[in-house]
Amino acid sequence: MKKTIAITTLIALTAAAPLVSADDRSAARKASVFFGSAIAGGLLAGPVGMAAAIVGGIWLDDNVEQAEHLEGELESTHVALSKAVDNIDALKYRLAAAEDMSKQYAQIALNQLQLEMLFKTGGSELTASGKQRLALLADFMANNDELAIRLDGYSDPRGAAGFNLALSQQRVKSVAEQLKLAGLDPSRISTFSHGATQSQASQGDYDSYALERVVKIELTKKNQASSLAQISLSQ
Repeated sequence: MKKTIAITTLIALTAAAPLVSADDRSAARKASVFFGSAIAGGLLAGPVGMAAAIVGGIWLDDNVEQAEHLEGELESTHVALSKAVDNIDALKYRLAAAEDMSKQYAQIALNQLQLEMLFKTGGSELTASGKQRLALLADFMANNDELAIRLDGYSDPRGAAGFNLALSQQRVKSVAEQLKLAGLDPSRISTFSHGATQSQASQGDYDSYALERVVKIELTKKNQASSLAQISLSQ
């Protein structure tokens, strides 16, 4: 009967404890496990039982402490994992934004290339502006590996046919060399020269002559004949 009263008293005292902090609760729980085990052992089995209960209480105390430590590590791991997931989502968003921006810059570059530059009569030299535009084209091609370039050179009808053909060849060569200097793989460039064979200018129409002193750039899919765009680099 006395044993029952003592155990009941211990339980009542534990239940009546005031609210405390997490650390205090942990300490109180350990003390409760230790002394509860000792008292219960003493009441149930006398001095020998109390000694055994003390040893058992120490074992329980160690396991309670380990469990609390593991619980804390699990919570820290959960927080770290949550942050890692947030970081991955942020990186995905930034990557998508960078890809969109790259496409916008590429389109801007392509649009700028559609401006015309005139060749001087009898000349094949590229202007500084022409070189800059070809550099933009090379950058665009670097980001679009599936594309190839076709260059077609022309001249106006003035002069001998042989001279005009050689002149159109030199103009195409100037463009191709500039693209190579800008980093474009030569295997992605094909060149053709036509001289004045396709001229449609009326005799003495100097405005039309200017438009025929041109290198046309055609963007195509590799191994496909279909043209994606035509760009006139008329210098």
